[in-house]
Amino acid sequence: MISAGFKAAVLGILLTAVAAETATGADLNARVRECVEIVRSGENPVDTRDCLERLAGYLKLIEPDDITAREIRECLEGVPEERWTPFLQAALGSHYLKTGNPDKASEMYLDLILSFPSDPKIMRYRIALAEAFRMSGNYIQAAAQLEPLLESRSTESAWAILEMARLNQSRGLPDKALENYRKIELQAAGTKVAEIARRESREIRLNQWAM
Repeated sequence: MISAGFKAAVLGILLTAVAAETATGADLNARVRECVEIVRSGENPVDTRDCLERLAGYLKLIEPDDITAREIRECLEGVPEERWTPFLQAALGSHYLKTGNPDKASEMYLDLILSFPSDPKIMRYRIALAEAFRMSGNYIQAAAQLEPLLESRSTESAWAILEMARLNQSRGLPDKALENYRKIELQAAGTKVAEIARRESREIRLNQWAM
């Protein structure tokens, strides 16, 4: 039998954790509001630039349907385009994808790719653009973004193949999707993308067997 003292100790730990989480959330909200005020005032260019990067980072971490995420999005959307950075645009693009707005996501990622073609993360942005095109049903445009990325042996290439597999599923081509997944498992064994590929390929096979 579990003693009353042990139960009380466990309850104390849980309450402390909840209080800490609440405090952390309150601190985050305060930091967000402070940065939003600095960005909107625009008085100090250095502080404004730093706060824009912070807000973009917060937007990637916060749940997309959180009211704080909406406040950050509205603030970033009001920033003049000459102040945009790849990190800021990628954060907004990712947020649009998470909130089911692929058209706005594709606009943001396309502008990012055209504005910063030499950015080190350009392959990631093209994969994200392909995802946005796929989600909006623009399969030809999605494939056009992915095909040049498929032949590399890099980890980024494996993520491109994963998106191509999802595109093939959306186009009703499960066998081609399975070929993509097998290629990932051979090319990137032991990585996160290979784990995702195994899980998604298993779901396709289960669906095929159930038919």
